[in-house]
Amino acid sequence: MNPRASRVARQYLSRKAGYDPESWYYDYESGMPLQTIVDRWQKDRPGVDQRGYPLPRQKMYDRSMPVMLTLRELWPLREYTWTREKARGGFAKVNGKSVELPGPMKWDAIKEDMGVRGWDPNDPLHLEIGSEGGVKVGEGNHRLAIARELGISRVPVWFDFKTYKVRKQNQHERKPVEVTPKAVKKVVERAEREPMTPEKQKQVDELMKLLGF
Repeated sequence: MNPRASRVARQYLSRKAGYDPESWYYDYESGMPLQTIVDRWQKDRPGVDQRGYPLPRQKMYDRSMPVMLTLRELWPLREYTWTREKARGGFAKVNGKSVELPGPMKWDAIKEDMGVRGWDPNDPLHLEIGSEGGVKVGEGNHRLAIARELGISRVPVWFDFKTYKVRKQNQHERKPVEVTPKAVKKVVERAEREPMTPEKQKQVDELMKLLGF
């Protein structure tokens, strides 16, 4: 049976067996290896339920997340390998407002912020796990690389359990990153000490205005 037909068959049998949260979900247990979490979603479980139907694959309860995992576990799963020089520009939220920053400046702002506050558990790294195979860091590739530079050993992770095979992409949607005004102010001060192009001066002026200076 091909993977898609197998998936449809499992879904049909699961519906016949009735929805049983205890069969579909589980709570995180301290020290649970990442590979165990992956295997529970990607591998069929042996045995049958009380009605004789195949046991469904399992995913973690939302209430158990985020989970603190080591950078060593997550590093091989990154979708992109970012550096300050190659960082992708994008939006940052400062005082509730969005401002677009060039890649290196955005990198510096995130690094400055994480160096003081650490990795915000309210904005965890998102790890995608496909039921038909594949695991990748979906959101948080920049912060993962910065955490490595800062020597942060453990980061908060939210699991996104997908019903298909997860593949690494070349591009994905840009998501604003929340940083403190203090972090951006330090980046602006650093930028003012460097050679200034008209475009860069305009960005600095906009940031200064946003910060109330």
